[in-house]
Amino acid sequence: MFNRLKKPARRATWSRFKAQAEYLDEVDEIGDTAWWVEGVAPGKIADFAGEAAAQDIDTLSRYGDSKKLALVACLVHTARQQARDDLAEMLCKRVASIIKKAKDELEEIRLRQRAVSEKLIGTYRTVLESLDPDAEEPGEGPARAVAAVEEAGGFAAQLADIEEVPAYHGDNYEVLVNRFFRKDRAVMFDLAGRLELVATSSDASVLAALQHARAYHAARRDHIPLPPPVGGENDAADSGIAFASTPSGPAPAAPRSSSASPSP
Repeated sequence: MFNRLKKPARRATWSRFKAQAEYLDEVDEIGDTAWWVEGVAPGKIADFAGEAAAQDIDTLSRYGDSKKLALVACLVHTARQQARDDLAEMLCKRVASIIKKAKDELEEIRLRQRAVSEKLIGTYRTVLESLDPDAEEPGEGPARAVAAVEEAGGFAAQLADIEEVPAYHGDNYEVLVNRFFRKDRAVMFDLAGRLELVATSSDASVLAALQHARAYHAARRDHIPLPPPVGGENDAADSGIAFASTPSGPAPAAPRSSSASPSP
């Protein structure tokens, strides 16, 4: 275990989540290192941990008991912090990857819809020309307009294309995140349960919403209740998720997770 604590961490990848989570459990079982090093300057902890990592079992055994214990305590404390940092890094990288996939999907949709938009404009122009009251044969205009729509795929298909085009205008890639997030959902909930997440400001609504989501993550139902109001009963009913932007488009946006490396 001493050599495992010294070993530089392998690259924090999502495929290594299970092994990293097991390692975190192992180092946490050693003890509450935050209590061991309470009151010691972080710089001193880093120095002692570095000195311990530079030794092997033989050289470390030559130290006095007090210093040997201090060095190993700092090494374990640093290893626990690094294990959490690695898990948080895995989460951040995975979320970034999911967002990139959603943005790439949005760009592909835009390219496809460019052709659809051009086709719709062409059909609309034909319809307008057919319904032009100044046309040479105005009586046949409605029939020609209907024929133009039918030739373009029919009224239902044209209306569907019209409704889809504005759904992905702008940079609203959030509506596409869910399809890429779904397969990682169980692992992300597991990770959120292993890290002690701490708000970086006085606003803890994200953490409250995460706790609420974890409470219902195994529920098999179409809807779950809203999180409790942040400020109590006097707040608006939806204040527990007020931090989230309102999605627009054909699908709901996936929740965006936030993680910070906790103090042990």
